[in-house]
Amino acid sequence: GLREPALLGGGSAPRKAWRSCRSGCVRPGERHPLFFAVVNFSPTETGGAASQDIGVKQTMSEAMALGEENLGAAVDGNPMASGESTQQRLLKGLLAGLVAGIVATAAKSMAEKFYPPRTHGEPEPPDVLAEKIAGHPLDKTTKEVASEAIHWGFGALTGAAYGALAEFYPAATAKEGASFGLALMTLTHEKALPAMGLAADPGDQTLREKTSEASSHILYGVITERVRSMIRKLL
Repeated sequence: GLREPALLGGGSAPRKAWRSCRSGCVRPGERHPLFFAVVNFSPTETGGAASQDIGVKQTMSEAMALGEENLGAAVDGNPMASGESTQQRLLKGLLAGLVAGIVATAAKSMAEKFYPPRTHGEPEPPDVLAEKIAGHPLDKTTKEVASEAIHWGFGALTGAAYGALAEFYPAATAKEGASFGLALMTLTHEKALPAMGLAADPGDQTLREKTSEASSHILYGVITERVRSMIRKLL
């Protein structure tokens, strides 16, 4: 929009500057430095036109350079500035989170092999859930297949949900994903699973189970965030 007349360069001739900036690239209330200045002058002093022309060119050059820098920063920091619609952001967030969830589930599974949460033959939650869904006891092979499907499916879908959430609520990625991992453990192993009869109540869980689940879920959260962030930058 039109701005107040500005003085650019030297000389006593009347000067006006029209500055037009693109909306959406700066915060409300701020002026975008990328503008075009049109200067009209009638030099009355020797050298006035030359000095004024130099001043205008220098001002425009500096403003253009600074404007491009700020525009790039705005696009990097705000996906909406790059022209992505809400639906596009949602789909990309889901995809990045889905892949990240699979990778993080693999890392969590490996960690639990080195430091398993249950060491006295207690049934794993996916095993119990598989038989609950089937409605009858399953043979060993069928139970293993069903349990793995539940385990990997839950990890992938949870990652996808996290990817979508992170797209619109960046605070969900706090502490590089560790907060997400701990929140997931609280929601599942301390709330949902005991309520569904798939795990012991928090007060009955052993110290090893608690520490193993906490560490593996933190690992899951961190890996999910790192992979999600990498993939999202590529999309």
